[in-house]
Amino acid sequence: MAISVYNGYNHVENCIKYNKRALEKEKAEVENNNLEMEKSTKLKEEQYIKMKESAGSITRSMDEVAISTEENRIKVAEIASKTDNLITIAQKMAEKTDIMQSNIISFGKVTGEIIEISDKTILLSLNTAI
Repeated sequence: MAISVYNGYNHVENCIKYNKRALEKEKAEVENNNLEMEKSTKLKEEQYIKMKESAGSITRSMDEVAISTEENRIKVAEIASKTDNLITIAQKMAEKTDIMQSNIISFGKVTGEIIEISDKTILLSLNTAI
């Protein structure tokens, strides 16, 4: 179905201005989500840094305890391994958050391009109507 300018006889859902408003609203939502994602990413990075510092501190403390007995050393090695796994998981979370943020930015760019095309289509429709 062709999209046209609303003239009182066609359906408002087919109107370019209607669709443009919907796209602009969606773009605003995407931009808002992008800002929220950036805040969330920054918070996750801060949490990651704190967790990494805590993990390093814990690992150092565990190494001191391990010196005392062989049994303690074995247990500390297991805990250190689990801590490393947590760090790896946190790094993967940070990478996936970056990917999500990149996808949201790309989506925002596509939405902007759609709005630009919509603007051009309105001009073409007006020229055709004239």
